[in-house]
Amino acid sequence: MGVGLYLKPVNKDGRSLIFLRLKKADQTFMKTTSLKVKPSDWLHRTYQVKGTALDSIIVNRKLTEITNNMNLAWSLFESGSYTWDELCVKLGGGNAATNENLQGFLETVLKAKYDNRNSYNTYEGVVQAVYKEVGSEKDTISRPNK
Repeated sequence: MGVGLYLKPVNKDGRSLIFLRLKKADQTFMKTTSLKVKPSDWLHRTYQVKGTALDSIIVNRKLTEITNNMNLAWSLFESGSYTWDELCVKLGGGNAATNENLQGFLETVLKAKYDNRNSYNTYEGVVQAVYKEVGSEKDTISRPNK
């Protein structure tokens, strides 16, 4: 069980993409960042690059931001404030704390959960039916608080 930053295999240009990985029992979540580094410059213990690396200041600032967000979200998950799905939304770039609208929840949480497109389409149909039933626009119905 844990969270961390790791390197993907080396590309043709000699650099590797950095990705974030969460693991809890049999559940795994991975998200690739836009950052590429040379594996020889990567400091895996600190999730930083060496000061001698190209653009090290900019890359390390971005890595610090990602790491802080990652550690905060993981702490909230471990304390019970976030569910696994909310943790994945937060680290996937969404905002789990602001209770997205129903359509946003469908797209960020359920879409990632189901590999089968038919299951997702079923949920999408239900959401559209709810909106139609209440005669409301998509962005005015919010996901209820837990």
